[in-house]
Amino acid sequence: MKGDHALYPRYQAAIQQQLQGRHDAIAAQLRDKKEEVKEIVKHREAIGVTLYSAQQQLARLQLQLDQLHDRFAMVHAKRTEDEVSLKQVTTEWEKKEKRCGCSSKAAIKGARRTRPTQWYLAVSWGIQ
Repeated sequence: MKGDHALYPRYQAAIQQQLQGRHDAIAAQLRDKKEEVKEIVKHREAIGVTLYSAQQQLARLQLQLDQLHDRFAMVHAKRTEDEVSLKQVTTEWEKKEKRCGCSSKAAIKGARRTRPTQWYLAVSWGIQ
């Protein structure tokens, strides 16, 4: 069609209207996508804040766990030391008990009631 044809302005207006409609639809889609991107960025930032908080909490919990491990190690070492000490004291007690001739609990109780000083010296120092 030539530019001076009678139907050309109508044809041009129809194409213009079609293109304008398509432009408006694409512009609306673009606005929607930009809004989506903003929401995604906000969501990502919120996730980042949550992640940071979780990392801080994890660091605190890790510190507590390390402290508990250290405390457990100290308590375990102390218990082992005390068990060794108890074994030594028990062995020493048995030796002193044999030396004083008090092999039964009844004899020890009797000695404690009748001769408390002698009993104490016998048990403590192995003196008869």
